[in-house]
Amino acid sequence: MTTDNKNALQRHEERTGRQAIMVQGSEDNRPVLREKKVEFAEEFAFLFYRNMKKVLMEHRLSGTDLLILFAMLERWNIKSNSGLIGISQTSLARELGMAKQQLNRSCTRLEEAGVLLRDADGDMSINPAVILKGSPKELYAKRAALLEQGMKAIGVDSVI
Repeated sequence: MTTDNKNALQRHEERTGRQAIMVQGSEDNRPVLREKKVEFAEEFAFLFYRNMKKVLMEHRLSGTDLLILFAMLERWNIKSNSGLIGISQTSLARELGMAKQQLNRSCTRLEEAGVLLRDADGDMSINPAVILKGSPKELYAKRAALLEQGMKAIGVDSVI
């Protein structure tokens, strides 16, 4: 690799904060700068901060409510079409070291705030208009109805 290529690579990484590599071009044999693919070790979620801010301003959620929400987020099964939370309230209360009644009251507040959604069978899911785990592409392909229900629950027109 030439000094010019090394400098270009270093400038790109400093400017973008992302690692890159130089690869040999296919057509004219000139090196081409390509960013390295990033694979996250930890799962992540998208937080629609304006929607969450609206929820927090209209509904005074406690720190315990938010702790329970994030514990549920950790157990959120995004592979199911409805995005169900894969843990019972009893198990979650035990895991968090609290009484089931306390957890139940928090779940009720989160549901009233529109952060949790309950389906016809009584199963809970997290409102994807507030917090989305996975990619928007998966959401629109598989769970568009859930997103629409979520937007209505918090009174917003769009998350885009």
